[in-house]
Amino acid sequence: MAASGLLSHDRQFRLMVESITDYAIFMLDPDGYVVTWNEGARRIEGYKAEEIVGRHFSCFYTANDQERGLPMRAIDIATTTGHFQADGWRVRKDGSMFLADVVLTVIKDESGALIGFSKVTRDVTESRPAESRFEGGEIAMDAMRSKLRLVAEANHELRGPIQVMLTWAMVLENQLDALEVTDRRALLGIKRAGSRLTSIIDQMLDLSRIDEGAFEARRVTLDPAALIERVIDDYKVLAEQKDLTISWDNEALGSTLEFDEYCFTHMLSNLLSNAIKFTERGRIGVRLFRDAESRLALEVSDTGIGMETNFVSRLFAPFSREQRTGRSTEGAGLGLAVAKRYLDLNGANVSVHTRKDEGSTFLVHLSSQQNS
Repeated sequence: MAASGLLSHDRQFRLMVESITDYAIFMLDPDGYVVTWNEGARRIEGYKAEEIVGRHFSCFYTANDQERGLPMRAIDIATTTGHFQADGWRVRKDGSMFLADVVLTVIKDESGALIGFSKVTRDVTESRPAESRFEGGEIAMDAMRSKLRLVAEANHELRGPIQVMLTWAMVLENQLDALEVTDRRALLGIKRAGSRLTSIIDQMLDLSRIDEGAFEARRVTLDPAALIERVIDDYKVLAEQKDLTISWDNEALGSTLEFDEYCFTHMLSNLLSNAIKFTERGRIGVRLFRDAESRLALEVSDTGIGMETNFVSRLFAPFSREQRTGRSTEGAGLGLAVAKRYLDLNGANVSVHTRKDEGSTFLVHLSSQQNS
């Protein structure tokens, strides 16, 4: 009787999954070939079960993404970390494209052996403004890639003049010291501009390397609290210049993390820099803790200008900046885009809660499982 009931529950679960229409929910074998198919997958992707089962899931990717190895990179990250989450353009059976939010999760048997992956795909095209949908969105993506490649190729040519500018700024600063000149506003403007240009080039280079598959995350065991404290120390001066305070709460004492150190420190640097940039009064909060599922999480909050709800869906896109009437937007719109790429490479994810004029809170889930 118990076995019969268990079989009934299993069949009910399969029927429930098969009947869901808002999400494509299906399984892949360990090599990425489609094993199951539900009604939502048929509606979103356009294939009938008999047309797609047995085919490799890379057929859902654009030709450019296939050439860059993105499908197998998703498999590799999911295998290593337990899951993979990303959004990007996907191709239907009829060749049309849609913007997808995709989650790939490892499935193991009782012995811990890999038996495949569950894949959940959601069509989020309608959450983007009309001008960002496929035709306009694809053009914007091509333009973005062209910008990234241009900067990557012109790296040395750009860095040379910038370094000359910063060097002469140092010479000028020494001369002003000798002349006891106290008004340094012009000099500080030059130094800030030089530093900002250097930062933009670094971010564009990282985006280019990641999108071309040339950036490899080297995950090692880290002490996240020590790295956070180091990054906070680096940004205290910038915060103090705006009379802002940075609070730091470590609620996960003794925790370690498997993560690429470069990705971790630069991700946090971008989140802190962004918080300071858009906060005029109040505080920045940094918190390391474990969530309800014992996953290690990082929270960066501010009391800044916040964002409109309809901008959040574009927040992590390169060169995306919210335009505010009467307010100039500083920066190239790259910091959050590259921060998300760093997290994706390490199997982590980020979400944001924000309200206009009330501040923003970025929540980063650093791990999908318990860490020591």
